Amino acid sequence: MDWLSDVWHDVTTPQPAPSNTATLVVAAVVLVCLVLPSVYRTADGHHTDVPELLGQTLIEAMACATPVICTRVASMPEIVVDGVSGFILEPGDSATLRSRLEWLAAHPAEACSMGAAGRARVLERFQWSDVVKRCLDAYQTA
Repeated sequence: MDWLSDVWHDVTTPQPAPSNTATLVVAAVVLVCLVLPSVYRTADGHHTDVPELLGQTLIEAMACATPVICTRVASMPEIVVDGVSGFILEPGDSATLRSRLEWLAAHPAEACSMGAAGRARVLERFQWSDVVKRCLDAYQTA
């Protein structure tokens, strides 16, 4: 689909800042999803042992009811439920990334459901009070 090339051009080409809040809201509404494509080895061959510690960006997007796409690295598969709150891809799998983006754009109702499921997951698992309790419980059992 040519739309993906157009979108990529739009998001990689510097744009003037929106002049008002309404413009920002409209821009946020047309967002299909958030993609956090972390890898262990970059395209130029550099290696990192820890590409993402937690994926806070995923949690923030999910809290806003935005479906997410991430790669199967570090703790990200613990945050995203594949096919429910978003998609989990293998690192470097650009063909699947493209197909998932196209699917989300073509299925807005399902994308909305994924976003709602992601928000529910954040509210259930990633509230600070719950995170602190789990940490304290882990310390007590260690």
